[in-house]
Amino acid sequence: MASSDTFDSILTPSDARDLNRRGLAFKGDNGTMRLHKRRLNAYSDQEYSHIPLDVDPGTPSADSAFSVIPERLISHATLEYIGFNPRTADALWDRWTNWPEGTPHRETDPDGGGLQMTFVDFALGHIDSVTDTFDEDDHQWVICMDACGISQQVQTAILDPHFKYLRQSESCLHWIKDTIEMRYEGLHAMQSASINSLLHLIQAPR
Repeated sequence: MASSDTFDSILTPSDARDLNRRGLAFKGDNGTMRLHKRRLNAYSDQEYSHIPLDVDPGTPSADSAFSVIPERLISHATLEYIGFNPRTADALWDRWTNWPEGTPHRETDPDGGGLQMTFVDFALGHIDSVTDTFDEDDHQWVICMDACGISQQVQTAILDPHFKYLRQSESCLHWIKDTIEMRYEGLHAMQSASINSLLHLIQAPR
């Protein structure tokens, strides 16, 4: 089994230290961190420009200024972040960390050739056997999402009545997969922004 030390951090160590020193990132619980929304990715500084950078993390206003994200890309915390409830995340993480020998091998395993299973494809594969629905009845969508082990927060977002017309243009499983993929790509964007920040520091004139 691959060591958890080999899993990619969302923030580079130097970026994490710098953000922590400036009060923009803090260690959270259960493999998470709190990151200021203006430091999430390359575009968030503009998107959240209305949020001051000097928000005290101990005040109520910090809840809207900071996002809770996983510390590592391939982690139990990521499974919850991309949309699974804790019980389903537990089961999926147990399967991932107790991977059977043979192929396909995980993306975190030494490359021995042959088929490879990425973490996000593994997560998406969990819902492939669930019966889909196009029903206009929201209750049928809840049944489908419950069967997939989707968190209540994500269910509420998918069932937002403001987007019902758009939602019904596709099936329930389509939007679940879209949400998982979008959130995982969002973590990749955070990781890229952190790496670019490190490169900027390295290349800055001294």
